[in-house]
Amino acid sequence: MRFSKSKLPLRSLIVLLLSLFFFTSSSSSFITKELRIESFAAEIIVSPNGSVEVTENIRVHFSGGPWRGLYRTVPVEYVTPQGINYALFLRVKSITDASGNSLKFESSRVRHYRKLKIYVPNADNSTQTISIEYTVSDALRFFEDHDELYWNVTGDEWDVPTPASFFRKTPRIFAQTSLPVPTSRPLTTRTWKSPPMASNFVPANRSAITKA
Repeated sequence: MRFSKSKLPLRSLIVLLLSLFFFTSSSSSFITKELRIESFAAEIIVSPNGSVEVTENIRVHFSGGPWRGLYRTVPVEYVTPQGINYALFLRVKSITDASGNSLKFESSRVRHYRKLKIYVPNADNSTQTISIEYTVSDALRFFEDHDELYWNVTGDEWDVPTPASFFRKTPRIFAQTSLPVPTSRPLTTRTWKSPPMASNFVPANRSAITKA
């Protein structure tokens, strides 16, 4: 595998993986409490140096209580379908509520995740929108004939029992990815999503894009 800081080659590969999103509370009682994800939107902006800027907007309904907040776990170590192992370096820029107020959070490393413990005031019996902004270095992988963004959009762990009907009643999940595009020649892109979800690919220069 070759890494460089050069401009994007002719073809880029984007892989967006949809799995599980991990929420929990500070209490172990789940009898009178329920947490429901109403929507999840992620904007992923790829820079020419291979880093990505990620903004996640999560709308969550907290039923019952008491609730102190939730956890967000972001995978930072991957094994790709090609069997390649690689690690990501994540830096949190901000975590805010719907009004733009900063939320207190704690960040720790747990196995192959970056775990964010987010405190949400007055969460009991409420619907909250939480915005998380972070930067990931060296997220884009460079190959001879293409570059690849292999990104797990929502994470892949739950700490609480999850009903089998959850994914049949899936909330709205939206992912938008933006790439820098060379102006001198077309850029061919291919995208994969598993399972299918609403997504949008936005090139920096639409006239320089051809989809494979």
